[in-house]
Amino acid sequence: MFKDIKIRTFQKEDLEQVLQLFYETVHTVNAKDYNELQLQAWAPERLDRERWLQSLEKNICYVADYKGVIVGFGDYNDDHYVDRLFTHKDYQGQRIASYILQKLEKEAVNLQHRDIYTEASITAKPFFESKGFICIKEQNKQHNGQIFINYVMKNSLLINEKAIFHYFTASFSSLPALKAGTLEAAICISSPVCGLRPVRAALSRTSNVPNPISCTFSPAAKELVIDSTTVCKTTVASF
Repeated sequence: MFKDIKIRTFQKEDLEQVLQLFYETVHTVNAKDYNELQLQAWAPERLDRERWLQSLEKNICYVADYKGVIVGFGDYNDDHYVDRLFTHKDYQGQRIASYILQKLEKEAVNLQHRDIYTEASITAKPFFESKGFICIKEQNKQHNGQIFINYVMKNSLLINEKAIFHYFTASFSSLPALKAGTLEAAICISSPVCGLRPVRAALSRTSNVPNPISCTFSPAAKELVIDSTTVCKTTVASF
């Protein structure tokens, strides 16, 4: 399914679908963790369309477009916060939020934001934890007359320049030489905050060196160094 989903920037014409997605998702997916009064306060039937539009256009906002249907959206603001991240109630479990978050994190890295934050609901907390966010504090937050439990969470995006790639589905040391084309490898990289963070890299050959034995990664240059001499450009995507 995901091959038919396009992650693109928010357009004004998306607003109605985004608002409907937000309302329906809150009242279904989040209903297991919050009561009816809280759900109504969080996502009332009459949302302030002008306020939402101004916010989404000001922030960095991406939507997941599945053949003209908005199945997810997320935005990132000037305060280094992932403000909203929602997946359509009928498209849960398709990794849509993961891909949107990946886009937002890339934007944050481009802005040289070392740390990013979010206020995660009870429902969303496990998802953000799976993406390397750590809980800073639990809080009781008031919104539209109701008190909500949510969590301030933080993720560090900058990884040590000399982080070692630990291959567990493909080992360069076992290859006689890098072959033409690309090689998909599941990798863990050492992160100062998250410990070992899983990523996938598509590696393209730039030169042919037999029996590579060591790999390092430069996040700033987006380069993979093999045996201190061979450099492969990488495209890195979170699982």
